[in-house]
Amino acid sequence: MRNLMVALLVMQFVLTAGTVHAGERAGAFTLCPFVGGYTFDGAESMETQPVYGVRLGYSFTKNLGIEGTFGYLTTHFTNHIPGTTEVYNYRLEGIYSFMPDKALVPYLTIGGGGTSLEMPDDPRITRAHNHSPTVNVGGGIKWFFNKNLALRADFHQNFLIDTNDERGKVEDFLMNYEYTLGLQIYFGGT
Repeated sequence: MRNLMVALLVMQFVLTAGTVHAGERAGAFTLCPFVGGYTFDGAESMETQPVYGVRLGYSFTKNLGIEGTFGYLTTHFTNHIPGTTEVYNYRLEGIYSFMPDKALVPYLTIGGGGTSLEMPDDPRITRAHNHSPTVNVGGGIKWFFNKNLALRADFHQNFLIDTNDERGKVEDFLMNYEYTLGLQIYFGGT
């Protein structure tokens, strides 16, 4: 994590030379690798762990865009079930940016997707593969260094719908939390 932060700071200084034109732009494609943390609902009995992923987006206007997100993490159960659980998060969200012409751009997101868990091979686990649809809401802020690069901080709440815990007990919904820091790169647009 420390090496990533140093690399992000070095990139900031290298890429911010020249004229700074801050803000969102219509017609831009975006790429945003990220790292952060993921906290599970207590009913899932899983440890909070680092999450890694990427976001791909497109801005229809300065204010309105869409982005797809893929995240991955590995975790362990807190109730003494041995082994590693792999978690895959994928979603499509609309994004609305406030004050899109500023160097600091707050935004909100809403969308849906899914979460897949590949659980360890253990006789106490009734479903080794667990797939749940999700509804996602979130927000954050982008800090533009120049017209093509922004540091991005996100917080998302993921509502997992009709999911099963490790014993196969069906839950109506679970609430998981994702908080990340990423480097958003812009391509094209006006």
